[in-house]
Amino acid sequence: MWWPLRKLPGDYWHNCRPSLMEFGCGQLCVGNTTPAPNVDLSVSGITLANSPFWTFVLRGASNARIDNVRITTPPCDGGKNVGYDAAPNTDGFNIGHSDGVLITNSYVRNRDDCVPLFPPISNIVVKNITCECGNGLVPCVWPRLSLPGHGGNITNVSFDGAKFVRSSMAIAMKSLESFVGTVRNVTYANFVLEDVGQAVMINVYGQNNDGVDQSQANDGSDSSSGLDRGRVLESSDSTTQKLDSSTQGAQTIAFGESTTAEVQRRRCRRVGSGVARYTDIRIVNVTGTADSPGKITCDSSEPCEHIVMTNVTLTVPSSHAAYTCSNAFGTFSGCDPKPCLSSESTTPS
Repeated sequence: MWWPLRKLPGDYWHNCRPSLMEFGCGQLCVGNTTPAPNVDLSVSGITLANSPFWTFVLRGASNARIDNVRITTPPCDGGKNVGYDAAPNTDGFNIGHSDGVLITNSYVRNRDDCVPLFPPISNIVVKNITCECGNGLVPCVWPRLSLPGHGGNITNVSFDGAKFVRSSMAIAMKSLESFVGTVRNVTYANFVLEDVGQAVMINVYGQNNDGVDQSQANDGSDSSSGLDRGRVLESSDSTTQKLDSSTQGAQTIAFGESTTAEVQRRRCRRVGSGVARYTDIRIVNVTGTADSPGKITCDSSEPCEHIVMTNVTLTVPSSHAAYTCSNAFGTFSGCDPKPCLSSESTTPS
């Protein structure tokens, strides 16, 4: 650990701090033209504490079994050590470039994504896991972390039996630049939430950003924004974030950060290449307490389709008792609050 460095505007250290444990090609997969190795491994019965960066990184797995692994950073109880900056970017199980991974009976207490999945990835099962203090279980469309030519596709994922304690979100799905790829056939089932922020955070525009409809902002130019690569982006918590144009091929770096909707709009316009597609999403048997039920934010050019929500019952403050949805289509039953999904029959052609 040496987390406190992120205190001044422009402090951005993600590429100079190591992960705690890596299998396969790890971060070397990023931008590497060599195919990822076929990693066949079994890991069980270990504890990983206070990683300076991502904690357990796996790339190139074809048959991985991870059981009874405990990942920890300092507790977030009692109003202390709360928030991302208490242990920034300490992803739990950071998995990508893989086909066939099973994670069972594990615990993650961190300040970033509990189990982020990066493309290309398929046939992933996460069962019986507790996520505390950080974010949720997150398929993340981010082609920058894909092998060249593999696109940003995430398919056939099952999250079954999860408990969330004081996490900022639980059921999550997000996209980062260049915002292009597909998430298909993902199930979130049998979740218990205790004092989380948003129960659901599904967003094609980024991380917790409302963004802007890409059909209104995909002309690929923004002469007034002044947001060239290598400058600083303002984030939603009034901190700043630097873009690295030298070591990452002029790609935007956005680990664990939220930007304002206006900044996100400009980034989408600059990319000008579309948005991610989310389809065939099931959310089943979810109970617990949250500050808000959450949001499903999608784009009219690629609306979220075939979403099924069944037996999702949440206790939320009356002032935040409604979901918010944009271009989200599907069905629901046995849910309280009532989801705001539009009927599939009205999906734009």
